[in-house]
Amino acid sequence: MPLPPALLARLKKRGLVKLDKSEEGEEVFAENYDEESEPAQEITLPMENPLPVNNTHAISPVPIIENGILVFECAQCPNLQNPYHNCVAYCFERYGRRKFFSDLRNLRLKNRMLQRYPLPSHWLEVGDPGTGR
Repeated sequence: MPLPPALLARLKKRGLVKLDKSEEGEEVFAENYDEESEPAQEITLPMENPLPVNNTHAISPVPIIENGILVFECAQCPNLQNPYHNCVAYCFERYGRRKFFSDLRNLRLKNRMLQRYPLPSHWLEVGDPGTGR
């Protein structure tokens, strides 16, 4: 009694039943025999008057100083948890800027660390509103 075709196909796929010589398919390679067309010509634009680039990530041109500390500008945007979101000027207009609050305990630890390992003279200390440091 012959096997049903679906079962026979599964057994052949697993290699439990040998393939017949007549059922083996011929391997086909795809080749392109068409003539190659001429390559497209590149278009070059004169760079005399370049277009102005609208940079939406540059939010504030002046540094922000709170309580005598230079602070990194960060929006109070609810989309900060989204890794694919970059805050733009709209986020600052709509939600405002996040306030910088430093913890007194962290301030004491930071001062002690800076006494042991002072910053190089050409570095600036910038506060991060996200972490409060």
